[in-house]
Amino acid sequence: MRPRSQRRTLAIHVHPDGSVEAVAPEAIAEDLVVAHVAARAGWIRRQQPFFEDLRPRTPPRRHVAGETHLHLGRRYRLRVTDGSESVRLSGGWPNVSVPGAAPELVALALGRWRRARAGERIAARLSEIAENPRIPVDRRPRLVMRAMVARWASLSPTGLMSVNPDLIRAPLMCIEYVLVHELCHLDRDARWLRISGPSLSIALRHRARYHRHPLEWLAVL
Repeated sequence: MRPRSQRRTLAIHVHPDGSVEAVAPEAIAEDLVVAHVAARAGWIRRQQPFFEDLRPRTPPRRHVAGETHLHLGRRYRLRVTDGSESVRLSGGWPNVSVPGAAPELVALALGRWRRARAGERIAARLSEIAENPRIPVDRRPRLVMRAMVARWASLSPTGLMSVNPDLIRAPLMCIEYVLVHELCHLDRDARWLRISGPSLSIALRHRARYHRHPLEWLAVL
């Protein structure tokens, strides 16, 4: 259980690693928190297989020529050359140039490139989704890219949405699913039902799809 917070309601989160976190107001007794979590056991058990399906099956990346890497759901084969640092995507190949073609420098260069692309694409998609008229303009979140070990994204009470830059490896529809899910935290009573329109229908449709056909999302988890 996370240390008590100033929030007014009790929340339960199931993280991609399968762990369960309860966040409770200071006024709620611990035995009541435990009872609430127990009452939600069925929901928790249904969430955990979903994340298990999305867990990657690929070995750790070595950042050498010929190795495959994901970008927006597509696999690209890495091409590495010796030279000043640059990264560009061309003809199905991420072309990475670093001094000495050293794998550790390739990893750093590719990570910086991925972070920049994630900031552009995810910010643009979040802006489109947040234009939903049910989300007040003054409550539309601010975006920051932040490396996280066990989450794809989170939304703070102040409206700051943190997104793992490695999410750019997932298909755009998966990215949208994560963003819409986080937007639901703007209003506890809204959940999925009150964020209507294309964003909701696409997110729900593809969530069901990945129950049936698991994909590898984040190679770092």
